[in-house]
Amino acid sequence: KFGRQVFPLMIPLNEGPSFNQVADVLKKEVLEFDNNGNYASKSAEGDLDSKLSSLYEELIEMVAESDESLLESFFEKGELSEDELRGGLSKAINEGLIPVFCSAGEKNIGTKRIVEFMSKYGTTALAKGEINAKDSGGSEITIKSSDGEMSAMVFKTLSEEHVGELSFFRLYSGNLKSGDDISNVT
Repeated sequence: KFGRQVFPLMIPLNEGPSFNQVADVLKKEVLEFDNNGNYASKSAEGDLDSKLSSLYEELIEMVAESDESLLESFFEKGELSEDELRGGLSKAINEGLIPVFCSAGEKNIGTKRIVEFMSKYGTTALAKGEINAKDSGGSEITIKSSDGEMSAMVFKTLSEEHVGELSFFRLYSGNLKSGDDISNVT
């Protein structure tokens, strides 16, 4: 329906009010989350193991197709190394691959794994060069990663009892250091 570029990297296992498990395509494992958002991994079994292996192979092929040298390596060895996968997946995302995750924000299920994925495989703002956004008035603008002014997008905020609010964000330009005060201008 959405085309080949939309690809599931997580599959929900026990959907509904008791949702706390996902099948992770990259790890080829089942992740079970606790109430704090941490997870334990266990092996996928039976049909699920076969499904994850099949999706993993499809993903590897898509990643290899994003780069001629990766495609050669894939056909030579039948797989990609961790470094090849990391670089290839980042490049494939830059070229239009849309990874799909599942999570439950209220229960913090899946968030940690999504952040791990973003930090390991996500592209940097410098690699992207520029991004389209909207200014505080709603007008379309282009933000260049080489701009000196800090711009970021918060994609998740948690409220922690002894810490306060924690916000996860993607930095698109500029710098941000611990202790910096920033404000939302939208």
